[in-house]
Amino acid sequence: MCHSLSRRIVLVLLCALWVTSLSMIEHVSSAAPSDLPLGGLVGTLDPSSTLVDCGRATTRITITETSHLDPGCTYTKGIDIKASGVVLDCRGATIESAQLSGRGIHIVAPRTLALSDVTVRNCIVNGFTNPMRVSRENFKELTPGFEYEHAFSDILIENNLLGNSGGSGLFVDGYVTGVVAQDLEIRNAGSVGVYLEAGSKDNAVIGSHIHDNGYKDAQPEGSTMELLGMTYRYWQTGREGIAIDGSRNNVIMSNTIESNSAGGIFLYKNCGEFYTEKPTEWWTRPYGADGNLIEGNTIRNTFNGVWVGSRMAENQYFMDCSDPAYIDNFVHRVHLDHAAANTVKNNTFENVRYGVRVEDNTATVSGNTFTSTDTAHQAVIVGTRWRTDDLGVPVNGTLIEDNAAEISGNANPYRWIWNPTNSAFADNSSLGESVGWCEGGQPPIDPFLFVTEIVIDDPENTPTPSPRAVLPPLDPCTPPALSGTTVNSMWGSVSVYHAATGDLAAYRCCNTSETWSVEVPESSCALGGGYKVLVSPMEGHQARWYNDKLNWSEADCVDSPSTGLDSTLPASDIITGYVKDAATAADVDGAYVYVYDESGRFVTWARSGRTGPGRYEVQVAPSGSYKVLVKGPPALEDTWHSGASGFAESSPVVAPATANFSLREAATISGNTSSSAFVSAYPSCGCKSPANAVANIAGDYSVKVPTTASSGNVYRIRSIPAAGSPVWYFSAPTIWGGLDAASPAADVDFG
Repeated sequence: MCHSLSRRIVLVLLCALWVTSLSMIEHVSSAAPSDLPLGGLVGTLDPSSTLVDCGRATTRITITETSHLDPGCTYTKGIDIKASGVVLDCRGATIESAQLSGRGIHIVAPRTLALSDVTVRNCIVNGFTNPMRVSRENFKELTPGFEYEHAFSDILIENNLLGNSGGSGLFVDGYVTGVVAQDLEIRNAGSVGVYLEAGSKDNAVIGSHIHDNGYKDAQPEGSTMELLGMTYRYWQTGREGIAIDGSRNNVIMSNTIESNSAGGIFLYKNCGEFYTEKPTEWWTRPYGADGNLIEGNTIRNTFNGVWVGSRMAENQYFMDCSDPAYIDNFVHRVHLDHAAANTVKNNTFENVRYGVRVEDNTATVSGNTFTSTDTAHQAVIVGTRWRTDDLGVPVNGTLIEDNAAEISGNANPYRWIWNPTNSAFADNSSLGESVGWCEGGQPPIDPFLFVTEIVIDDPENTPTPSPRAVLPPLDPCTPPALSGTTVNSMWGSVSVYHAATGDLAAYRCCNTSETWSVEVPESSCALGGGYKVLVSPMEGHQARWYNDKLNWSEADCVDSPSTGLDSTLPASDIITGYVKDAATAADVDGAYVYVYDESGRFVTWARSGRTGPGRYEVQVAPSGSYKVLVKGPPALEDTWHSGASGFAESSPVVAPATANFSLREAATISGNTSSSAFVSAYPSCGCKSPANAVANIAGDYSVKVPTTASSGNVYRIRSIPAAGSPVWYFSAPTIWGGLDAASPAADVDFG
């Protein structure tokens, strides 16, 4: 949120009389305000509902039981709902205040009360600061780590019209949970249409029309302020349709979000504003805008569609933030933003200058469509300037797949900037053609957050704003790619993985020739990036990593772009077999089958069920000798061929061969030992290879072994700490002094 903006700008200019002339926001015309009635009512009036009659319409009303309003009245002071198990059905009545202050309907409870099962429906609420607000009183005083004790749940806000407010239309306050807002119309809010405050989580906005909001501070004439006898005029961006401010795990689905001043949906974390200016209003915001799902919405006629990490590169000099700044110099202060692991899928963007902008990590952008008649409009832009340039931390782990753009004259609307890392780009199209991911240009960054331009005012000739600076149309591009010719790869596939992480970067299937090309972002092995490439045939030949390597660890790292990644896939023979449940003889699908040569070098893998129920098949070198390991699902054992417990005991097979597996029931032996210790469970005879696991940082471990009932085995457990000598359960120096543990077992602790 942003308050007292002009006063803050005065403070900035007192520090440095800095005048800039950048640009004015591209303002989309909003419809004239109107107070249309609801199209119809939802829900059935409870026979026990209490009427709040017109005699109370001019007083503030507190609701503690199911109630309804008289649609012939206008209620002018607002309503507080302070109890669980309550329905407020306005029946089409209007709650209205000409004063842009206070709350129209306020669902509120003390922070120690778990409010639940509240419904508000069929209301027309106009004016107020917030027509609708859901709050936990004094939430800023909640104990860190215990904020969600006494959580709200099952709060339903449906079929309401919220309009003409001074602030946000619907405000979901800090640490509020369990709100579902559906079938709303939110229009002409002076600020954000829907605001999800920091710490709130697990809420939903569904099927609503959110439009023409955020223009209170974005007037064409701008605003003025006095400083040292001079008048300055500045213009602002206004606000977005939905703000997800440090709010997590929300669902924004099937809404129409259009013609809002700054954009559609912004995801960011407030930097801790008012730290010194208004310390009584300041509070810690510990969470980012993480893990949100934005699906099936239509976003149109605005500047930014969905902006993930929308404050990552913004100058927040005047925000008086408590979060540390990593850039702090002459009227320029930048703080890290936090909006990770968000998903933007199956949305429609119409006439949006920047459809999806991604400036934080692990975002998924998939299945969206982008349409526009403006060549300069872009579908997706990934990357962030200052975090990359100053901290060396580019945007990481973005997935962009299955998107389609129809932006007139723009053949390449998917762009990256500032070298994002570990990204995957697949199956995206533009103008009906498959396209790649190209380097783009940085959209202009405003001089300050919310401020597009500041100039000296002229009383005789009122300044007008410059057109807002925008990214001009970009030239068509040829995306960087890896390419080569692989003999014997016809109809096969090419998989490209990030060398640094092993994450899939790109995949191309069903090659119609032995020459292939896969588009991936530019990346250098020497700088810690690069890729590894796996070419897999249809049949009759072995898969190979480039350059003629059997497995990931041996594969060569290649830079992008690279050409001439040529190779030949050698002929193969097969090892095949089934995987069954030993107790029931049922086929087991989904078990992992790993193949090693006799030196212990990994060769290939498969999953059962791919070639028939419980069946697997792997391609290996003819006449080669191999050992085969099956890892069963959690309830079944992991075992080597011939029922061996380890590589050394396993019997080799020579291709072509059949290797069948019957898996016994399995369970875990678990407990606690030292942090990151290596834990082994040996059959108590000491005569077979163990099952192994690594304890987590807290020392907790879990080892899967055949149950004692299915195998007759009991086990002795060894822990090898990261530093120190091995020890056997319980405090024995050797296996022969250890205690037996049956499977399953818990609390096998090492003290």
